[in-house]
Amino acid sequence: MANGTSADQPNSRNVQYRRVCVVGAGVMGAQIAAMLADMGIDVHLLDLKTPAEAGGHPSQRAMAAIKGLTKMKPPPLMSEHSARRILPGNFTDDMSCVAKCDWVIEAVSENLAIKKSIHAQIAKYKKPHVPVSTNTSGIPLRQIAEDFSQEYLDTFMAVHFFNPPRYMKLVEVINGGGESELFNEVSSWCLNQLGKDVVYAYDTINFVANRIGVFSLCSIIRHAQELGLNPETVDSLTGKLMGRPSSATYRTMDVVGLDTAAAVANNVFRQVPEDPYHSYYQLPGWVNQLIDKGYCGQKSGYRGVYEKSKDARGKTLIKSYDAQAGEYVAPSPTTFPWMAEAAQIADVVKRLEFVISHDDAGAQLVWRALQDVFSYSALLLVEIAGSHCSNVDQAMTSGFNWEIGVFKLWQGLGVHKVAQRMLAGGALLPDWLTKKLDAEPDFGFFKPDPFAVAWQLAPVMGRQMMEWSPDHNEYVAMIDVNVDRVPLLNHSGKDIDPRTLAVNDAATLLKLGNREYLLNFHTKMNAINADLLSMIQQSVVMAVEQADVLILANDGKAFSAGADLQMLLQLIRHNKLTEIDQMLQDFQSSMQLLKYSPVVTIAASHGLALGGGCEVTLHTDLRHIYAESYVGLVEAGVGLIPAAGGTKELALRCYKLAAKYQADPMIFLKPIFELVAMAKVSTSAVSAIELGYYEEHTTTIAFNRRGQIEAARDLGLAVSGRRYSPPQLAAGVKVAGEPGLETFKMMIYNMLEGKMISAHDALVAEKLAFVLCGGDLPQHTKVDEDWFLDLERKVFIELCQEQKTADRVAYMLKHGKPLRN
Repeated sequence: MANGTSADQPNSRNVQYRRVCVVGAGVMGAQIAAMLADMGIDVHLLDLKTPAEAGGHPSQRAMAAIKGLTKMKPPPLMSEHSARRILPGNFTDDMSCVAKCDWVIEAVSENLAIKKSIHAQIAKYKKPHVPVSTNTSGIPLRQIAEDFSQEYLDTFMAVHFFNPPRYMKLVEVINGGGESELFNEVSSWCLNQLGKDVVYAYDTINFVANRIGVFSLCSIIRHAQELGLNPETVDSLTGKLMGRPSSATYRTMDVVGLDTAAAVANNVFRQVPEDPYHSYYQLPGWVNQLIDKGYCGQKSGYRGVYEKSKDARGKTLIKSYDAQAGEYVAPSPTTFPWMAEAAQIADVVKRLEFVISHDDAGAQLVWRALQDVFSYSALLLVEIAGSHCSNVDQAMTSGFNWEIGVFKLWQGLGVHKVAQRMLAGGALLPDWLTKKLDAEPDFGFFKPDPFAVAWQLAPVMGRQMMEWSPDHNEYVAMIDVNVDRVPLLNHSGKDIDPRTLAVNDAATLLKLGNREYLLNFHTKMNAINADLLSMIQQSVVMAVEQADVLILANDGKAFSAGADLQMLLQLIRHNKLTEIDQMLQDFQSSMQLLKYSPVVTIAASHGLALGGGCEVTLHTDLRHIYAESYVGLVEAGVGLIPAAGGTKELALRCYKLAAKYQADPMIFLKPIFELVAMAKVSTSAVSAIELGYYEEHTTTIAFNRRGQIEAARDLGLAVSGRRYSPPQLAAGVKVAGEPGLETFKMMIYNMLEGKMISAHDALVAEKLAFVLCGGDLPQHTKVDEDWFLDLERKVFIELCQEQKTADRVAYMLKHGKPLRN
């Protein structure tokens, strides 16, 4: 593959990068180093030598960058311990470390002369056949590589990470003209090991995502000016309403930096005069005026298109820039009659169909934004994305967080219908598309239709996803490297998904293979309710009869945000304590069934696993959790304690450790008490282990979300193949009892006196301590597992009778954050 895209999947050879050199310790270089260090890779981070280094203070710039990683928000490191794997150095004294590395990543500033100078130094030390990549997005590779030797050229490519690299899924890969095998190896590693969404691009200005994404920003700004819409109105129209991030247009520019966005736009304006929408890249004068004043957005003290400040009382004030007045003014967004109704339409395609059926200024802005991005993407499809519509769509969903890609959205709205309206409005379309539309009125960019169930299940059914290729003038197999290997549907019946074994409104049990079952949650935010508990029980029973492994997973935004609080609040308000107790018994028995099932159970969780969702994962034999997991027993935030076995599980673990090491159980109980009482949530999968939610020997981490379920299945089969037997019910547990409880009460009293917690916090904490200590029994009294379950329910019901608990639950439901009353 030379200088472009390939329909071939990345080479699957098992490549290992154990030592990597990142050249350039700026914001991107340091964060790339952090991302690699989190994976257990040793990273050399190099930057310029400072004058102080001659006096025996080595690598000041790199060391400052590493130190800064622990202070950045959002945190680039999954664990602060990972920073120990990053070794600082400078270009002058330490470039020789390149000779020891398996991959060299150049991430210096976007300056051609600097990049060429750095690569000349790398070339002196680099081993043959070791890949060298640049993180550029604005400088053509051919310009950087014009003086390279053929051997160096054979290993050179662009691997463009998006900022912040830990969180942004997109990686654009561009071959600099070298060995296709090496290029495929790097692409495969980024895909399978880093878990990135890989998009192949040509060596064109700004590649794919920034070319389309920044054009869309420029287009919206241009039309907003023509329609006389102020920034706050534009952002209310071009964010979630259009299936795009809530930062929309102007807030996105403030986050990215007005100067950065303008630089990307100017890059096209200067270097691509033949661009079909060339004039769009010339931003209005007021944007450049703000940049000249240093008002570039968040990095300029929260002053850019928006100005953020605080009044005398500390209340946040937000103003927007009025270009005509030349000053910041109070926001006054224009609302349109259809907006409230549109907000109630969950499906983004149907919502946009409704919006563009109107003709006021707001609807016109949305339509023009869509029209321009459809037109531009079609015109540049061959030039920048190798004729692959899927490359453009992946770039925009992964790089700009659009809910639906350009061509998929166009097809959802109706390719022919939209094209006719575009042409009537004077929009440009490429010849290949107009000819195809003339010949085939029902033409679609993809087959089968990407909104059909058949599309999602194509890999399972052995079918190939197809996309139209202007180059080949026919449908070709889609580059499906980013497609989930085990696709899940949010809700499917037997007539839709042939894998379905059982289904209700809350979950679906699927048969993945001969001996592997999967329970797929699909409630709102995957909240745990009676129907879901029923499916857990049914799934375990069915798995025991015919399977070796039961996986719990879903493809929602959260693995589970916890129990159904709305239902609980109704029971509390009507004082239905018996029903609450029965609900808890059902939840506890479901969890015990999971824990003691004779088949291997494994949670393949991701995102939020809070409250009851966390308790589910605590009761499976294994966990294969996605790296970006935010785990916590957060019940204290609503005035309760974990009572589906979560408190019991953590307590039993503490007592098991105490018995193993013949130690005082309070040594282990204290950090667990603080963890639950303070409702701490992990910042990553690594953090979930470090905090103490999960045990390291039963928990593995998935960096690749697409392959997570497949890997979980393999882990479960490996355990079941070793003649798995379930754990034994805990008995003879020597509890801390009354002495431990008194110790906790003293801790709580001191926190209350120091005004660190409220009186209700203190009550919840004392109830938690009561359960962890096994009640107010004499020290070393022996109890069994059911004793802790009974205590959990008893304490939970007592707390449900507190008005402040009801207030907390209601506040959480209304505001989505805890009330500290």
